[in-house]
Amino acid sequence: MTEDTFNHAERSGFIERLGRLAGSTTWREPDGSGYTPPVAGALSPGNAMVLALSMARRNPKDVGPHIAYSVGTGQPHRRQQVVEWLADKLLRGTGPAGKKAERQLLVIAGQAYDLCIGMRQKVIPPRGAVTEFTLLVNVGAGWLWVAMEAAVERAERSLYGREGNVEKVDA
Repeated sequence: MTEDTFNHAERSGFIERLGRLAGSTTWREPDGSGYTPPVAGALSPGNAMVLALSMARRNPKDVGPHIAYSVGTGQPHRRQQVVEWLADKLLRGTGPAGKKAERQLLVIAGQAYDLCIGMRQKVIPPRGAVTEFTLLVNVGAGWLWVAMEAAVERAERSLYGREGNVEKVDA
């Protein structure tokens, strides 16, 4: 297991998807500025993204929208709630490795969160860490990414009224 297991290259495509939820895009025509003036009565791009992500929430404990918002803004959002959720998930879902690292799971989950949202580039086990520390951080970052991807897929369906790539048609 290397420290480069978590793939940061997927971030740009994900941020483009968040931009589409917010009603904007990074695509620009070569001869245009890409600027669209605000329209009275229209949602601001930030509010549109927050609305779409809130529609993606399955239940009050769903952390996917929080993670997506953090990746989109580059700022931690409800970090403690997400870290506690992930530490509990790691304890329940990683068998003996999670049990062995139980006392360090909050630190592990914190590094996984920071890795996922782009605030950390490398896993740094603290002194006295369990041997599975890096493995658990990468597993946690993967679980956070999956939760975030699922939330954005639900947001896209909610906002655009689509199932997959096909628009819903009332028959």
